[in-house]
Amino acid sequence: AVVSCIIGCMCDDDALGMIPLDLPNLKSKYGILSCWMAQGLRPLPEIVAAADGGKGGSYGDVFQGALSVTIVAVLETLISAQIAKQRSKMPYDEVRELQGLALSHAACGICGLMPPTGVFVRTSVNLTTGATHKTSQFIQGLCVLLFASVAMPVLSYIPQGGIAAILVMSCFRMVPWGYVQKLWEEQKWH
Repeated sequence: AVVSCIIGCMCDDDALGMIPLDLPNLKSKYGILSCWMAQGLRPLPEIVAAADGGKGGSYGDVFQGALSVTIVAVLETLISAQIAKQRSKMPYDEVRELQGLALSHAACGICGLMPPTGVFVRTSVNLTTGATHKTSQFIQGLCVLLFASVAMPVLSYIPQGGIAAILVMSCFRMVPWGYVQKLWEEQKWH
């Protein structure tokens, strides 16, 4: 991530601009990223009226989106927790995982933030580095907060391809290669 951020800065005219290459980065898609902790809640009728680029939507659309995010978040959390349980032999309580997920989503909703997802990549990094205790998760949250508040503008220059590579490699590391080899050896068509 650090190397791709440096390359992105070197290719962006607004940063260093040392390399004459048009490299799409997060800034070109989203502008300069900044850290903000919360925004005020807007009334639901205002949200519905602003949906679809200001054309308006329906309450059904809002609740359909909420249900979709809920299903994805629950599946992602439970699958990621199962993978962590199998790879690290740490205890896993389905009910507590879902309670934590519900609390984090509620807190984000109250603060006007996006729901927390993306646990596959963090799970992979945590398992690789041995950060499997609940204290490490708390420390990770503090570090994310500190890092986001300091480094967000610089992270705007990370090339989009660099983000894709980080995500692909993190998922690649989660593959249980021993199990894949076992399946390959036991396949019926060879």
